[in-house]
Amino acid sequence: MLTDGTRISAFLNLGSDKTGMQIRRRSRFYAAWSQANGEMPRQGQQMPLETFTEPGLLYTVRVADIVKDEKAADKPDAMIYSCVTEILKVERP
Repeated sequence: MLTDGTRISAFLNLGSDKTGMQIRRRSRFYAAWSQANGEMPRQGQQMPLETFTEPGLLYTVRVADIVKDEKAADKPDAMIYSCVTEILKVERP
């Protein structure tokens, strides 16, 4: 949530395997989770989604309007939305 109360979202791909998340070391999810956790996961450590919502975490992010569709065509104005494109910094209490 932004300081003015606006909610924003980040979209992180977890793969298409229906049996479980596929988290690769080079993925945006891995990088974002490691920042929120304060360190990379240890061998065999689970990566729970709750790590992102721990109380007191302060995120500095880059937000951009999504103006193109999946075919790189311009979206109609009514379909444009804003989302987090990059997590710049995570501050822990």
